Amino acid sequence: MARRLVRLEEITIIDCKIMEEVVAEESENDAADGEPIKFTQLRRLTLQRLPQFTSFHSNRRQKLLASEARSKEIVAGNELGTSKSLFNTKVLFPNLEDLKLSSIKVEKIWYDQPAVQPPCVKNLASIEIGNCSNLNYLLTSSMVESLAQLERLEIWNCESMEEIVVPEGIGEGKMLFPKLLCLALIVLPKLTRFCTTNLLECHSLKELRLRNCPELKEFISISSSADGPAMSKPDNTKSAIFDDKVAFPDLEFFHIAGMDNLKNLLNIFPSSMLRRFHNLESLAITDCDSVEEIFDLQALINVEQRLAVTASQLRDVRLRNLPQLKHVWNRDPQGILSFHNLCTVHVWRCPGLRSLFPASIALNLPQLEELRIENCGVEEIVAKDEGLEEGPEFLFPKVTDLQLRKLPELKRFYPGIHTSEWPRLKKLGVIGCEKIEIFPSEIKCSHEPCREDHMDIEGQQPLLSFGKIIPNLEHLLLESKDASALLKCPQYFYYKTQSSRPILL
Repeated sequence: MARRLVRLEEITIIDCKIMEEVVAEESENDAADGEPIKFTQLRRLTLQRLPQFTSFHSNRRQKLLASEARSKEIVAGNELGTSKSLFNTKVLFPNLEDLKLSSIKVEKIWYDQPAVQPPCVKNLASIEIGNCSNLNYLLTSSMVESLAQLERLEIWNCESMEEIVVPEGIGEGKMLFPKLLCLALIVLPKLTRFCTTNLLECHSLKELRLRNCPELKEFISISSSADGPAMSKPDNTKSAIFDDKVAFPDLEFFHIAGMDNLKNLLNIFPSSMLRRFHNLESLAITDCDSVEEIFDLQALINVEQRLAVTASQLRDVRLRNLPQLKHVWNRDPQGILSFHNLCTVHVWRCPGLRSLFPASIALNLPQLEELRIENCGVEEIVAKDEGLEEGPEFLFPKVTDLQLRKLPELKRFYPGIHTSEWPRLKKLGVIGCEKIEIFPSEIKCSHEPCREDHMDIEGQQPLLSFGKIIPNLEHLLLESKDASALLKCPQYFYYKTQSSRPILL
């Protein structure tokens, strides 16, 4: 029957509780000619929630004999105890493009014949593997070269998965996934590395997601020798997940979350990697207990020969629940590295963070539209730069939403005399920031705006000035004491355009 399905393009099997295989040979005569069954037109294969499934193809007679032998407890461990692969050489899918496997108990997907590449992988564009608790690896290193068309690789909830690509006893020089666009590794509690190689190149990769992989010490391990084990960093070595052996030059979206048990993750991007990720547009880091720095600029600043200015394409930064985070940028890049494309910055629950922006970055944020800081230990938004001229001017021409909430240590925007302008600000919220003065303490109800360089008794300027922000506000959320002070001057309380809409308090 299976040999007649020459035009079959898709197989989807879901929630079949007793199914054990798709193609079953009833006797030795079914395969007497030695020719494999070929589904030459099959493009998509989906197998989901099949608790008894063992293999795509099997021989019923051999399976019965094996079952009888096990029941009599006379089977030698090496004879029938070897793990069975999902696919074998009896059934071929030479044009398979999309493979989805979920909630099946196979221990291996591909058969172990290093000299013979599985013909069903050369056209694969998408592989999605989930809830396969017995898998401890996905691919062998010899298969990677055949996956030249692979664009999407997603693996999630595979509790035994230790490595995505395992070496086959030979020195691995370079591993290349030329068309891979999306890579997601999610809830893999035993994963220690992606692969073992001297260089991993994914030149087309746009999206990378790493979530709840607490044992992931490094993205790749360096291959040492044909017989020796992969070289990994000691457990007590603090480092970054990535190093210069990883090349993702077109990466645009990076999300890392749930690495709360990973003790050696000190920073996300070391200096040597910053230019390798220069096309990154969106960065989200969540629930990583040991992260202390996002961008390590130390070596970049210390280099004697100053390199040309590199413009980061980063537009969106979201940092959440990083209890050890001390710096987003651990040094002021001083113009060597520009982040002028930033549009959105959200920071939540980072109690160890004392300031957000280095001065040179804050002075060059022409595209910033939204800034939210909540539940952090921030004392100032912009850190002091001793080399900066007195009275810097911070201009945020596109910011429409500024939210500062539950920042009990916040004292100032910048430590020193300065000016700040927010001409398009529409939404302002300042709640739970007891130590900072939002507006000048002495409000003069006149047509003459208050001076922005007004200093309080501790030598701190107020966060904002009336004359330059109130005319454009639409939504204002303040503590009662700050709202009361504002209400004393009704001329600043209205949105002054032709519509004359009131500010929402």
